[in-house]
Amino acid sequence: MVGAPVLGFWYNHRQPAEVFCLSLILIAIGSLVYAFAAPFDSLILLHSSRFVVGTMSASIAPCRAHIAAWTDKSERLRYLGYLGAAQYVGFAVAPGLASPFGLIDTQVWFMPINQLTLPGIFLFFGALVFVPVLYLMLSKRQPASETLENHVSLEPHQAALDDAIDGDSDDDKYSDATQMTLLGRQSTTTTITTVPINDKSYTPVVESDIESPTNDVEAEEPLSERLVLLGLGTYIVLNFLARGLLATLETFVAPIFISLREDDDNVADVGEFLLALGLFGLVFFFAIGYLNRLCKEQTLLVISFVFIAVGSVLLSLADPDLLSLSKDSLIPFSLFVAGCTLFWSIGSPICQTVIISSYSTLLGSAPQGTMMGWIAFAASLGRITLPMSVAALPDWAAFMTAAMLAVVSAILVAAYGTYVKWAHARNTNVTMRFVVG
Repeated sequence: MVGAPVLGFWYNHRQPAEVFCLSLILIAIGSLVYAFAAPFDSLILLHSSRFVVGTMSASIAPCRAHIAAWTDKSERLRYLGYLGAAQYVGFAVAPGLASPFGLIDTQVWFMPINQLTLPGIFLFFGALVFVPVLYLMLSKRQPASETLENHVSLEPHQAALDDAIDGDSDDDKYSDATQMTLLGRQSTTTTITTVPINDKSYTPVVESDIESPTNDVEAEEPLSERLVLLGLGTYIVLNFLARGLLATLETFVAPIFISLREDDDNVADVGEFLLALGLFGLVFFFAIGYLNRLCKEQTLLVISFVFIAVGSVLLSLADPDLLSLSKDSLIPFSLFVAGCTLFWSIGSPICQTVIISSYSTLLGSAPQGTMMGWIAFAASLGRITLPMSVAALPDWAAFMTAAMLAVVSAILVAAYGTYVKWAHARNTNVTMRFVVG
């Protein structure tokens, strides 16, 4: 939570390779310390490792900023979906993949190799392997956000333009009439503008998008400063709620699974169940780009919160005592599986990805590291506070609370979209938010 704004600020002012590689090195060190915590029975080592790894895991903020810098709006949602899939593997799939660790119990020299030490050892070597890979992959080419948003190139060669601009001002080689029109990307229409420089005409070639998602069928109007700030605040609150709701499910899912299957309380079975949910959820991360062609981001976001709300209601009904059913009945467990699928595997992947994509679009082409850090801060705060706030409630009450929060979130999304349309209809003062260069 604390590390996200710091790493985001660091990303804005330093080379990406420096941020990502140093984060991985510190994660490797923290994971190795975690592996030694159990053999030495040291809470200090355990807490130290969790602090280091937790802080450096906030590198998800500069990762999102890096995607925003290297992609344009038409493809950003798809690549954020890929990033979300990678993060989702860690949260939802890795617990299932780690279940075989419980079957290993041996010792190498003084170091026990078992389910308590293997996660740290595995992460240590995994992080170190990716350090040189990341360093080699992160090139120093100019990202998309540092070039013109609509890929403007000048003809003839750029050197001719530089010579004209760098000439002596006393010669009056260029006057106030010398202008270049910088166009924000708002439609797929190609626009050609002649630029008079030093009594010669140069024509910027504006390349339009080849593919146009559904969002561009209706021409997007630029937002005013007030609408942008309101939108940023809205998506920060939505990310707080979305991540907090997911953390609530993560808190309750294992105890409920074991209670509904009293004859089989093996932790490995819980891991396999979470693995199945996670693998199904990966499908929606990879399909998010295609779904965006079918409907707008705002519609996707409302639908995802509806899935979370319905899943929460089914999870609340999975309590056998609430329905006066025996625990041997298949109905509670069936409701539990259906609710987890709608919540964990469908609603949450779509929700998380669309929130970050819409937030990034509002930020425009300015460096996004620090602002991505703040929305990640909100997510971490939600993961901490929401599960704690419902921990004392019965299972059914906790999930009914989650359902109500999901409905409130969907209403908040719809309300912001409606307000934006109303503001445009009233011809409010509109300014461009896409900062070029």
